[in-house]
Amino acid sequence: MRDTYIKTKNGKYVLAANILFFAGLLLNLVVVLLFKDTVIEPWYFAYFYLGCGAVFYFVPKNIFGLSYGRLEKFVYASVAFGSLLSALLLCVNMFAFKSDKREIEKCLILRRGFTTRSHQPTATVEVDGIMKGFVFPKSQNIDTFTYLQIELRRGILGMNVVENTTLSK
Repeated sequence: MRDTYIKTKNGKYVLAANILFFAGLLLNLVVVLLFKDTVIEPWYFAYFYLGCGAVFYFVPKNIFGLSYGRLEKFVYASVAFGSLLSALLLCVNMFAFKSDKREIEKCLILRRGFTTRSHQPTATVEVDGIMKGFVFPKSQNIDTFTYLQIELRRGILGMNVVENTTLSK
């Protein structure tokens, strides 16, 4: 079997491209943590990631001095720049220009369950037409509660941010 290598003009460029790609992978963890507290449709993230991949698809063939194929360019841009765009938008929505106006919404618990590994109780509710799951500590018994009171704050980009959750009967 023949090994395939990426032809480079200069070894420094390979390192820069790899650092950018793995920084994008690490930013995916930040996106997951920020998504937990933001009420947003998951499809928006698909648009962010695929949109960045499509834009980067039309960039000249030899970016950073690397010879990437079409699929590699699309995957690289989707991971590196899609996660950067998603993390940036979620951070701006959550932390920039916080409003003091809070809204408390009482939502019916639609589904109860447990997380797979730690067996923490979970509750799924519908907030602004979006299904959102919340995880509670093991010591809390959510079976006796019917509603979940959610304190929401409107972010600068129009997405709601969950500030606090309280179980109620």
